[in-house]
Amino acid sequence: TLAEAARGLLNRGAALAPLPGGTVNVLARELGVPGEESRAVAALVAGRVLAVRPGLARRAGPAAPSGAPAAAATAGPSSAPEERLFLSICSVGLDAAAARRVGARTKRRGGLARWAVEGARVFLGSPVPELRVRIAPAAGAGDWSDPVPAAWAGVGTQSRYTRWLPLFPGARIEHPDLVATLVGPRHRFAIPPVAAAAALGHLPRLPGVRVARAAAARIVPAEDSAEAPLCQCDGDAFAPAPVEITRSPDTLRLLAPVGYRYSPTSSSGSSGGGGAMSTSISSAKVP
Repeated sequence: TLAEAARGLLNRGAALAPLPGGTVNVLARELGVPGEESRAVAALVAGRVLAVRPGLARRAGPAAPSGAPAAAATAGPSSAPEERLFLSICSVGLDAAAARRVGARTKRRGGLARWAVEGARVFLGSPVPELRVRIAPAAGAGDWSDPVPAAWAGVGTQSRYTRWLPLFPGARIEHPDLVATLVGPRHRFAIPPVAAAAALGHLPRLPGVRVARAAAARIVPAEDSAEAPLCQCDGDAFAPAPVEITRSPDTLRLLAPVGYRYSPTSSSGSSGGGGAMSTSISSAKVP
């Protein structure tokens, strides 16, 4: 719902106020908006306006990416139907399959409980996707990486995947770059250790996981994949891969509550989770 409202406010004077509510609302939690509605309104009114560029996922053709990373987002969000704005996360993997099973209407009725049920069904019964991911480094630091194999790939504009899982350490909504996290091609029971490592702040140290700052990411199915895996944006199913993910070229005015620690530039050092943050993924060897 927030992403839909954000689309209508791009490049306009009005600002989006992320009140707590919805199934999860990771954005409000990430910004530190109080959970009680009246306190949330007071904190946002007394806060500041951020000028941010949301994430943008677009259906991609089979050809390999070329040219500057910004070329993936030359058109505005309203120029093509096969694209989706997002404020928090975009990923390809089993979570997207669960998002399709839940659906927007069911999610509104069942909330997190419905997500848990469908997530368990997908986890136990769906094939683990085989993906190939290419990353365009942040700040024009180099060319697109070679394809990296993965079972799950996500790109975040902020650090949390859910309320409790910082799967994109170091990502912030006001940064110009994104954070990409890749989980290597393992069996489905690798998911719990990845979640545990993220919760403990040790995700970049986990074998088979790669975290990198990125200007863009391109996620495609492996050549021998029987079915194209789905992409999801902010918990809603979007489209089958291949997809290309960038920052939108358009600006959104976003209200942040009083006390929010504004940091418009990203650091190239610590990932915020105790492990080193890579600025390139070209040499990554994901087992």
